[in-house]
Amino acid sequence: MKINWNRWFIRDRGQLLFGGFLACVSSLVFLYMQITQPKIKNDLDLQFISGTFKDYSFIDGSRGYHNYTFRLNPYLNSFKVKADFLFAFNDKKFKNLNFGDTVILTISKDDIYKINSNAYIFIFSAADSRTDFLNLADSLKKHNSYQLFYISGAYFLLGLVMVFFGYKPPNKIENV
Repeated sequence: MKINWNRWFIRDRGQLLFGGFLACVSSLVFLYMQITQPKIKNDLDLQFISGTFKDYSFIDGSRGYHNYTFRLNPYLNSFKVKADFLFAFNDKKFKNLNFGDTVILTISKDDIYKINSNAYIFIFSAADSRTDFLNLADSLKKHNSYQLFYISGAYFLLGLVMVFFGYKPPNKIENV
């Protein structure tokens, strides 16, 4: 029994090939992101810093865009909550901080060289004397997950399938 694929799928070969190659390249980007992120296994790979609360900017835009940054004295740079950690970040309690309150942050030891520069520094935990705004255990669990490996593999397989169906085999010559 021959399956009529064109009945369910529109098979424009050029679009399938382009989409397949794009999915394969995207998988490589996800793989690169997973491999190049800082390796953090325990507290020895982290640095605890503290400062007084200066200001914050929490932007919740359209289509799922979120940008949560804040600044502490005496540091010149901004600290940013990674998008992966927003599920565990308590922004409502953070907004109730008074200016000048002491905040303790946890950052990667690889980011120490970025202190007092214009670069954003991603945080792994944030707390003051009363409240834990971002739990270190939750953020480390999310950071060390293999989710991007799985996404990368799925995109690569999808790309291979699209390239396979987009490839046009040579015309067969039939004997007359």
